Amino acid sequence: MIMNKKPLISVIIVGYNAAGHIAGCIDFVYGQSYDNFEIIFIDNGSVDNTGDILKLYPGIKVIKNKENKGFAAANNQGIKASAGEYVLTLNSDVILDKGFLSEMEKAAKEEGAALLSGKILRGREKAIDSTGLVLSRLYRFFDRGSGEIDTGQYDKKRDIFGPCAAAALYKREMLEDIKQGGEYFDEAFFFLGEDFDLAYRAGKKGWKAGFVPDAVCYHTRNSTRFNNKFRQYLSFRNRFFFLIKNNILNFRYIPVFLVYDMPRFLYMLFINRYTLKAVREIFDFAGKISVSGASRAGAKPHILSIVQRYHPAIGGAEAYIKEISERSVKDGRKATVFTTDAWDLEHLWKRGKRSIKCRKETCKGVTIERFKAVKFPFHNILMRVMYQLPFLPAKALFSLPSPVVPSLWKRLFFGNKDNFDAVHVSAFPYNSLIYMGIRYARKRNIPVVCTPFIHLGERENNEVSKYYTRDFQVKLLDKCDRIIVQTSVERDYLRSAGIDNKKIFIVGQGINIEDIMGGSSERFRQRFNITEKKIVFHVAAKSRDKGTFHLIEAMKSIWKEDEDVKLVLAGPPMEEFSRYFSGESAFVKRKTLEMDYVTGDDKKDLFAAGDVFVMPSRTDSFGIVFLEAWANKKPVIGARAGGVTEVIRHGEDGYLSRFGDTQEIAHYIEKLLSDKKLADKMAEKGHLRVIRDLTWDMKYQKLREVLSVSDKAVK
Repeated sequence: MIMNKKPLISVIIVGYNAAGHIAGCIDFVYGQSYDNFEIIFIDNGSVDNTGDILKLYPGIKVIKNKENKGFAAANNQGIKASAGEYVLTLNSDVILDKGFLSEMEKAAKEEGAALLSGKILRGREKAIDSTGLVLSRLYRFFDRGSGEIDTGQYDKKRDIFGPCAAAALYKREMLEDIKQGGEYFDEAFFFLGEDFDLAYRAGKKGWKAGFVPDAVCYHTRNSTRFNNKFRQYLSFRNRFFFLIKNNILNFRYIPVFLVYDMPRFLYMLFINRYTLKAVREIFDFAGKISVSGASRAGAKPHILSIVQRYHPAIGGAEAYIKEISERSVKDGRKATVFTTDAWDLEHLWKRGKRSIKCRKETCKGVTIERFKAVKFPFHNILMRVMYQLPFLPAKALFSLPSPVVPSLWKRLFFGNKDNFDAVHVSAFPYNSLIYMGIRYARKRNIPVVCTPFIHLGERENNEVSKYYTRDFQVKLLDKCDRIIVQTSVERDYLRSAGIDNKKIFIVGQGINIEDIMGGSSERFRQRFNITEKKIVFHVAAKSRDKGTFHLIEAMKSIWKEDEDVKLVLAGPPMEEFSRYFSGESAFVKRKTLEMDYVTGDDKKDLFAAGDVFVMPSRTDSFGIVFLEAWANKKPVIGARAGGVTEVIRHGEDGYLSRFGDTQEIAHYIEKLLSDKKLADKMAEKGHLRVIRDLTWDMKYQKLREVLSVSDKAVK
């Protein structure tokens, strides 16, 4: 017996309702001059008499699917069932020239290519169907020469990006090398683009693709009859599948998105009913491309916190996550924080604001990774357009002031295989970060805890609450395992919104006494040359919602009666404040000390020097600065808005004014400045509350119980 020394070629034919053309395809395979091949036919859910025709070819191995699994999945079935050194994927409506297999095998041996395309013509016409795949600079994929009349312009052998899978020869060694999750072709594609994806992955691993002009076949295109809108939907969707899974969809891709994808999307939105379905599936696909968690019995619980900013940036949520993370490390846990590169809060959505350059560091045992907040051209307009899409991912990712952080998405879903045991997300309205954290936790099957810091504002209107109580935000919270709230005001809102009460834990906030007490009033006055007898001070991001404008207006009334009062405003200025304050009189500017962030001894000195602390804000769910003022035995004034109404006990340890009521604010300031006994009494009551109930040592005991979900995850 003479052994056939030619390598075995496995011919994989996929057919769906192929009765009208399958016999011709098979007959021309059997008519090949190359004699060492096997044929595997995948009947992809046909409901015609394809099966009866196949019975006429007893030498063919037939795999019968009950339903159409798609071109990619069916080819994978055939490849797994095959034994050849080479695999030829073949559409059931393709007819091969007699020497097709011989020319392909010869080129594979001589050229060293692992992916090969012949010259595919349309039917028996002279029009070209494909001479290989092309990937453009806009990441558009198409067939080289498609639609051109064949005049010999493509009759030279050359390297190509990859072959069209309608008639493509693949080396099995290459297929095994680029296989992902047991799949050669990515089955998520179903049909269209799966061959580009395979070729891209092969190219990345160094496998060569070539064109063989002497291997000719004819594609009648009878087996791929989908209506145009469905093909358009698959083309649009699979393009993004390709970009996402191959890590192409990043910051550098934004110009391409704006020039090509956005206009295409807007056009399709009006003419193709499948468009929104495609967008929804794109987001689902992106979430599925994630790493799986590993079992780590006995390991330290590892908590990932995701927050809009982190130390040295200053803010309530920022300080909260910092405190929890550092205390978790002391507790024997591992703590990692993913955050943006913002120093100024406005950096999240505006250009020209301050950012933190350090991308990765470890501080007090906490690993911190920062990711760039990207701003599109016409950022706010584009965000508002994308927000109109009627499904959860779009609402969460494109709702202002949510930051756009593609590198964080890439890190979570395509990055290192981190062994996190729980995710802690914060805070609204930076919804994109919360959404990514929840999605990551769900895909990893680990618990997720959220501290939303919901600002409910004044009861009389929803000017603030509308940014924190949107339907999609409630849906995000409903997906969390536990929700930490600051006050019963916040809890009651969540109950009314339909959140399971068992998920909700009231904790509130605390301070470290030693971090804020012990400052020097004299040192502060000398450093800033303050000669006025009394100081009214305000520590917050300077803005209308924080009550900064109203405090200045109230101080104008105070100064009419007593000019011997200095106003100190500490905190980063928002643009609206800078515009407002630039128009103030020379007198107001002279009576006001404007400071940026204050930390360390400067902050201690300010709280020691101040006489009355005023923050009539409507955007605080708790107000940690009130605790800092009380720790220094200073009376406080806040606003009747949100959770602050539960922190300050009006008339006992402070006053609450109506938001924006400058006369009421001025009245309370004057009252506390003129009546030292009353001011001291209120301040003492606040001080005792802090010492007794509102330190981090006490609050962390509750938080540790809530966050213990991570401990259970590793047992």
